[in-house]
Amino acid sequence: MTFFLQRGRAAAGLLHIKSRAKILALAGVALLGGSQVARAQSAQEPFGRVRIQYKKLDWQFYSTQNFNVYFYGGGEASAHRAAEYAEQELQRITALVGYYPYSKTTLMLYNSVGDLRQSNINLPLPTSVNGGEAQLARMSKVEIAFSGKQTDFKREMSQQITQVLLNDMMYGGSLREVLQSNYLLQLPDWFIGGASAYAAEGWSVDMDAYMRDMVRAYPTGNRTAPFFVRNSQLAGQSIWNYVAERYGYGAVQNILNLTRITRDVEVGISSSLNVPFKVFLRNWVNYYRELNTQPAIVARAPLADDARHSSRNRRGLELFSQPVLSPNGQQVAYAINDQGRYRVVVANRDGSHRHTLLHSGYKTPDQQIEGRLPALAWRGNGQVAVADLSRGKMALRLHDAAGDGLVARVRNAARISRPTTIFDTYEQVLDMSYSPDGKALVFSAIKDGQNDIYLLKAGSRRPEKLTDDLFDDQQAVFLPGGQAIVFSSNRYLDSTGRARPASFPNVVNNYDLFIYHLDGRAKSVETLVSTISNETRPRPISDDEILFLGEESGVRSVYRYSRSTGKRQPATNFASNIQDFDYSPTSQALALVASVQARDLLYLYPKYELPTDMFLGKTNRQQILEARSQPAPTPAKPAAAAPTTAPATAAPDPNNGVPASTAKRRGSNKVNTNNYQFEEDDDPAIPVRPRRNAKAATSVVATKPVVPTLAGPYRYDTRFMADNLLTGIAVDPLLGFGFSLQANLSDLFENQRIQANIFGQLDLRTSNISLSYTNLTHRVDWGIAYRKQAYFFNTQPNGVGLTRYGHHQIAPTIAYPLTHNVSLRGGPLFDTMSRIQTGDASTDLDNSVNYLGYNAELIFDNSRATGVNMLLGTRLKMGILQEYQLNNKSGNFGKFYIDLRHYQKVHRQLVWANRASFGSFFGPNPQTFRLGGMDNWLFQKYNNDQQLLTPVPDPTSLFYQQFVTNLRGFDLSKRTGRSYVLFNSELRFPIVQYFSRRPIYSGFFRNLQFTGFVDAGTA
Repeated sequence: MTFFLQRGRAAAGLLHIKSRAKILALAGVALLGGSQVARAQSAQEPFGRVRIQYKKLDWQFYSTQNFNVYFYGGGEASAHRAAEYAEQELQRITALVGYYPYSKTTLMLYNSVGDLRQSNINLPLPTSVNGGEAQLARMSKVEIAFSGKQTDFKREMSQQITQVLLNDMMYGGSLREVLQSNYLLQLPDWFIGGASAYAAEGWSVDMDAYMRDMVRAYPTGNRTAPFFVRNSQLAGQSIWNYVAERYGYGAVQNILNLTRITRDVEVGISSSLNVPFKVFLRNWVNYYRELNTQPAIVARAPLADDARHSSRNRRGLELFSQPVLSPNGQQVAYAINDQGRYRVVVANRDGSHRHTLLHSGYKTPDQQIEGRLPALAWRGNGQVAVADLSRGKMALRLHDAAGDGLVARVRNAARISRPTTIFDTYEQVLDMSYSPDGKALVFSAIKDGQNDIYLLKAGSRRPEKLTDDLFDDQQAVFLPGGQAIVFSSNRYLDSTGRARPASFPNVVNNYDLFIYHLDGRAKSVETLVSTISNETRPRPISDDEILFLGEESGVRSVYRYSRSTGKRQPATNFASNIQDFDYSPTSQALALVASVQARDLLYLYPKYELPTDMFLGKTNRQQILEARSQPAPTPAKPAAAAPTTAPATAAPDPNNGVPASTAKRRGSNKVNTNNYQFEEDDDPAIPVRPRRNAKAATSVVATKPVVPTLAGPYRYDTRFMADNLLTGIAVDPLLGFGFSLQANLSDLFENQRIQANIFGQLDLRTSNISLSYTNLTHRVDWGIAYRKQAYFFNTQPNGVGLTRYGHHQIAPTIAYPLTHNVSLRGGPLFDTMSRIQTGDASTDLDNSVNYLGYNAELIFDNSRATGVNMLLGTRLKMGILQEYQLNNKSGNFGKFYIDLRHYQKVHRQLVWANRASFGSFFGPNPQTFRLGGMDNWLFQKYNNDQQLLTPVPDPTSLFYQQFVTNLRGFDLSKRTGRSYVLFNSELRFPIVQYFSRRPIYSGFFRNLQFTGFVDAGTA
């Protein structure tokens, strides 16, 4: 049995086989701990993901007291609004958390999610040293993409600003505090993420639905871990909501400040609330259990399992969207988005005979996903229209519902140029619908940061703009007669049909249904359905009746509205929120996407009869927030007469049918229950525990916001800043023990990067220094690298003096991404190498050679990191190196190499990693591969103590020899040759993560791993 140590981590070889054959094998188990990356399977080999830039973004920015807001063409108006809103939100958030930021925050605004996915920010570096990373700033810049709705834009800004503020608060604004927090503070995912979501949304419908689903799944017991494992952000949001509801908003600030001081979440909560942390968690879950035990919630029906036509989506990575039924109701089309890679599926209304219409997109697991695309619509019963992004621009395509033929698929795959479509001029197209005769198309599109409705008629190439304001107008559909359009919007129409001023503060998270008449009448837009909750996704079933999604019961359900009677009634009573739906009155088929425990699931009901007498009770949340939205009673003044315009309270209809004209009265004293945040009243009649800090909270909201001063816009100028600093102890296979340092600098958008690496030994003479510059601004990436090496060896028999080997290399590089996973890289090389005898006047052994050559590589990388030393996906590198010695053809040599790795998830966090590698030198002066050993092995030794291949090697053979690892259990240079082949197989087993059913706060236990491996190779 052989024992060896890998940088402080124990590894025990269970089987050690040595034979005279060239094939070497080793099976073992390694125990890996700590927070640093283990060099498994020769992880020092650089690969690297790529991102494609389709557009040139000319950045400018506005500057305020606390923010720098960056934007590019088409986003100036949005940036101006965002800068003012960000300053106002910062005042509210700082009052909530009790902390003010150290420095300015950078907001980067993108016109669409598609543009954001071209960003190079947080793109992993292809090379890095193995050491402890010290981040110089936890979070100082924020990327925000306009996804199509001004209300979502507001919420995203609030959430991101809160997250920046809390990271600054918890991890420190100064360098000293940041370095200290890197080692002493490990916050769970739900802490900051949940607080940020709560600050932005308050008690939201989606968070309430998540807790309702979870307490249904876990009605008893004290287990709280599944709530965090399923969705840490929603669980955290519910915790902060519970703290505010139970203990008051002042407790939120106390917990945050005590956690910052004590550097322990459990201590911060238990000390602030005077409740043990475990008891607090039990009380939190029981609070939501009690809220969801009322008869109105218990009576709701679960979704039928036999109607579910999707997987259980346990990972939560698949997003189902746009279920649309054909006009005859016999087929359904829908989209499935998996981390950015999507497919459009067409099936019968019962889910049978499913076939994929098209695949498109690309996976970006480390970036925001565009879940709204593709947009789907049926044109007749035989064609499906698909609107999606193609090479950075919107495109509209028509596909045969039965599937495109072989010729059409080959033609589309071989097309080089991108065809022009009517959607080219729009930044995003969110939804669309054809008229019943298929001769007109209505769609919701974004242009210049504004969402409006457009109408395209047959024979025209220029769509007509139906709405033109800042309000969110979306989900427009034709009535069956084709003479009117129904859409959802957050505008507000008065009795004369005029909308309130379309200013950013007037854009609220309260959507109603409107009708747009196409017959040319003077009052073209009228209100259909208006409540204090959201009404979205209208689906007409006749010219008189319209189905839509409503939230007035607290659960997003389907409602039915009649234009002739002006009444609405519920059409579904499912317990889970419905995210999207479609209904066919012809076949009575119902297709819907529901969010069940924060997972999207698709349900198809081949025959669903609409009920006529259904009643839905309201959730406890809805009752509480509606009570708070009522105006506080004011003392009656005898001398003043009651205003004649005061609204009268309408009695509710027994069937929940409320006239649309009296369903909602909006005024300054009304609060949208879907976006209720921190306002409150002191009415003792409200059955809610009074807040401890109610006066302070209301005073902040009541204060009239001051309009911030904006400076600019200014053009962006490139300035470099330090991203992070990595230090560590490294073991070079040729030099041995040493210290490594890596500094990474980049500009604000990380399009231009500078990386410096230093490896040195204690003799202060031996060094390995590299400096590189990379420019990722355009489609073609380029860079240049410089490397200097100075090695000293005792090669003289008399022991007088040392032999100094020096190497200088300059390597320009050009990289062209073929796809988002495949890239071509290459460039010229210039090397100069020397050997000099020190301590001896003789120059007989001095030597200097110069080489000119090139290196070309094909790289595939779709891997994603799931933890320390844990990857999923595939990596491939194949390349060729050719070096030509100047003035001496006998010194020429080349190298061909290929490295393939695959990381497969076996079960939960258990990963099976496999690698196959091959390399071969060729030419008149082939170099040597040295097979054996492992990376960063602290007690490494050479086979037969052969550190150098020859007593006095020439400079070329010294610097271009290649150590091939890992072949664990064998000494370095166990086998040598001009070619090699190596196989590695590892089973990576994170011990605590695999067995734990609860969040792991300790970095040591979270990264503790066993690794079983088998290595085999020859040279």
